[in-house]
Amino acid sequence: MLSEPELFIEGNHRTGALVMSYILAREDRPPFVLTAANAKAYLDPSTLVTQTRKGSLVAVFRLPKIRRYFAKFLKEHADRKYLIAAPAGGAMH
Repeated sequence: MLSEPELFIEGNHRTGALVMSYILAREDRPPFVLTAANAKAYLDPSTLVTQTRKGSLVAVFRLPKIRRYFAKFLKEHADRKYLIAAPAGGAMH
């Protein structure tokens, strides 16, 4: 989603954060919330992804490392307060 060619002229990082949050939330994990405190740690590696062409030799080596970084990053920044608790006795409405 973030790598070349870019899907959107602007907003790839924001869109990536939203898609990432959707994937996490559907697995009952806290969504990723971009804040001033974590912006640099999120934007720096995602910029590397943006500058990497899909299917290139560079991508073969760079993307697994970035994937591991993001997995660790998400675990460190997970906050369950962003999940809505289901009401007692059942499903959410």
